[in-house]
Amino acid sequence: MIRIVIASDFHLKYIGNEEDNQRFNRVCCFLKSLKENCEVLILNGDIFDLWIEWNTVIIKDYFPILKILSDLKESGIRIIMVTGNHDFWFGNFLSQTIGIELYQDFFSETIGLNTFYVTHGDLHTVNDIRYQIFRRIIRSFPVKVLVKCIHPTLSLYLGTSLSRSSRNRKDSPDLQQKKEKGLIRFAEKMINDFQTINQSKSLVVAMGHSHQPKLIPIKQGWYVNSGDWIKHKSYCIINQEKIEIRYYESS
Repeated sequence: MIRIVIASDFHLKYIGNEEDNQRFNRVCCFLKSLKENCEVLILNGDIFDLWIEWNTVIIKDYFPILKILSDLKESGIRIIMVTGNHDFWFGNFLSQTIGIELYQDFFSETIGLNTFYVTHGDLHTVNDIRYQIFRRIIRSFPVKVLVKCIHPTLSLYLGTSLSRSSRNRKDSPDLQQKKEKGLIRFAEKMINDFQTINQSKSLVVAMGHSHQPKLIPIKQGWYVNSGDWIKHKSYCIINQEKIEIRYYESS
């Protein structure tokens, strides 16, 4: 039986306050607990609050979690990571050194009884034109080259400032709800289109980004949002046809 775990929005900081450090340690404990209880681990964006990688340099403060991910991979767990809106400047360290399967924008594959479409969700919110413009600029090739040409200390300072600005931008509850409706509408369209062609099969559309854990049946498929680890400490588990949201409680 294939046991799949989906988690997103850890927002791990390389330099943080006490609350951030507690979350970092909690996430490390959670990941360690998966070693004997998981076959496929899907990390769906914003795992790191900021990730910048150079040809010969990575952020040393992330070493503890990178070591855990490496141990999980060596134990036989397949690890898939989809980029988010905070962690996207990836090079080849995660893929070549650790063996993580890294995907920009989305991952799609049939695993066990379900077909999965996994995307962080920032591409599918509504009323967020300013962010979509910013996303195109910040991920452009010239910006990536510029970042890698600047000394890592300065690049991290600038990146942290952008990350903090994004995180501190508070949307009203109405706007948050409208944005999340975009995620659900996208999932509905994906599932409808999929089942038009594959009537007897199930599509699981998995997202994060909204920080709101949700599990919504749509026809024969599911929209699942794994939530976040800032407030909910939530994640999703799939055992063949059984799908559930769980909340981590440290022992």
